[in-house]
Formats: sequence, C-alpha cells, structure tokens
Amino acid sequence: MKDLKDQRVIILGAARQGLALARYLAAHGADVVLSDAREPESLAEARQSLSDVDVEWSLGGHPLELLDQANAATFSCITVDGDFPDFLFAYGPGYE
Repeated sequence: MKDLKDQRVIILGAARQGLALARYLAAHGADVVLSDAREPESLAEARQSLSDVDVEWSLGGHPLELLDQANAATFSCITVDGDFPDFLFAYGPGYE
C-alpha cells in the first residue's frame, strides 16, 4: 500500500464502512477527517469505537471547506442525503 503519511483524507459518513475505513487509513498514516450529517449525540457509540484512533470529526453536516486541504475524499455508503448533492456538484467531475 502507498504510504499515506501527510495525506489528508475526508470520509463522508460514519456508518460501518466509514468507521472501518477511518481505522484502516489512520493505521497507514493518513490524516483522517470523518464527516457525518448527524449530531454528536447520535454518534456516541461510533466515536467511542474509534477512541483509540487519531481521527478528526466534523459533525452536523458536510461543509465544503473540508475539501480545501484534502488530498482525497470518499463516501462511506451509497445512501445520499440532502447534503451530499451540493458536495458532489461542487467538486465532482465536470464541475464548472
């Protein structure tokens, strides 16, 4: 696997896949930001499951500013809520 040291990766969604990916990427040296539209209270269990991992949390939405310093971004699931379309249109292929 490519060394991910000093690579900032944004994961959108703290579902099972997002949590597993955050753990994996952090173990390989990435600077991980886990973003979820839910509020902190509803993610207590998820946050506890990553308490031993150096992960930055951005909760309550998916601010576009997260991408300003990102080297990569990924979605943790295929479910798209109301916040994702703007994110996709702003940074997706063919955006003008």
